[in-house]
Amino acid sequence: MHFIPRLAAAAALLAGLSLPTLAQERPNLMIVLDGSGSMWGQVDGRPKIDLAREALSSVLSEVSAGMEIGLMVYGHRVRGQCSDIEMLVPMAPAAQSVPAILGAAGRLNPRGMTPLTESVMQAAQAMGFTEQAATVVLLTDGIETCAGDPCALGRMLAQQGIDFRAHVVGFDLADDEARQVSCLAQETGGLFLAAEDAAGLQSALAQTLAVEPAPMPEPEPAAVPRRVDLLLRDVAGEPVLTGRPFRSVGLHPVDGGAPAGRIDLALNAPTERTARVDLLPGQYTLRLVRETQGRQTIRIALPVEVPAGEGPHTVDLVIAARLVVNAIWPDGLSVGMEWQQGAQGPIFGPTWAETCLRTGDADWPHACQAQDWDVTDDIIIDPVVTRMRIESATAERVDLLLLTPGEPAPERFVLHACHGPGGVDLQGIRGLGR
Repeated sequence: MHFIPRLAAAAALLAGLSLPTLAQERPNLMIVLDGSGSMWGQVDGRPKIDLAREALSSVLSEVSAGMEIGLMVYGHRVRGQCSDIEMLVPMAPAAQSVPAILGAAGRLNPRGMTPLTESVMQAAQAMGFTEQAATVVLLTDGIETCAGDPCALGRMLAQQGIDFRAHVVGFDLADDEARQVSCLAQETGGLFLAAEDAAGLQSALAQTLAVEPAPMPEPEPAAVPRRVDLLLRDVAGEPVLTGRPFRSVGLHPVDGGAPAGRIDLALNAPTERTARVDLLPGQYTLRLVRETQGRQTIRIALPVEVPAGEGPHTVDLVIAARLVVNAIWPDGLSVGMEWQQGAQGPIFGPTWAETCLRTGDADWPHACQAQDWDVTDDIIIDPVVTRMRIESATAERVDLLLLTPGEPAPERFVLHACHGPGGVDLQGIRGLGR
């Protein structure tokens, strides 16, 4: 087995357990013992039920007389009945209950099913687990065979109990069987201990009786909001934008919590910040709605992190996109740029473009701002630009790479045989027109 490390059989382990002292701190304990037919199986040439009897005798002889202990058994009377569960020894001080427990264990004749989930439930109810601290120690050599769900039971007992724990001793279990029953202990904050032989079984039982209640975790300190200054720019290094271009500014926690409260926007230029807000540490999405002079509505969403700590925090973001233009020319063609002032206006070099503001599905405006590029260029796209028109006199193609703030990967476009006007519609591209 590899699911749980082997339990050492060293006598020193048992000698080091201070059972009487610790037992007094756990006055209410019920042992749920497997009496199903599989307990006649052998380990090291001896029936498992005999090894369980000996382990109980050894461990219970060391408990203090005032510790209250009881015994519940399942599968010990009839074959094939999941209702075969019996309280053989009710809760009582160890001075009276231990002799009765050892006597009852000695008379067991394993033969039936393994309704371990219902048995643990009945044991918890018998101890009044919703009204007082209670501990169950389940010793089993098999998994649930009566359609019970030990994991779900563990969650319910933990939620409804005052201070309930279930420790599970898995005797001679395969790895997959151990996984199926260990959750009962895990859900209730108890121990799961695997045992393969007589010494391991005795050691495991001793540990379940000696374990102290887990201390209540210290409450985490309440998170303290930090004052966050939000600096928004169209271009890195350029002046900070005021809040005037934005129809709305919102910060929304990525975990689905309530959005940030009051956000104070700076309205007068020049300004040192776009907005100020108090935020708890965490991950947020900044959502902007920007309206241009042409009443074009642009939506932008960017990630924002507020780290834990004290004092103010600054978030400085560039909200404009960048466009990398790379003109691919035929072999042997000179790529020199020309800029001349002709009678009819400027004459452009091999590649040129117009940046135009378009609203909705309206036609191209007549007045556009022209810009020319060399073989390659890296330009800033103002957030108000929703379409660019590109023409080339001689390029085979023009490769375009759109890099949008907050996006890990760029958008790529290719214009082939650009001998004449070609268009790239930026509306709906990531970061523009969301």
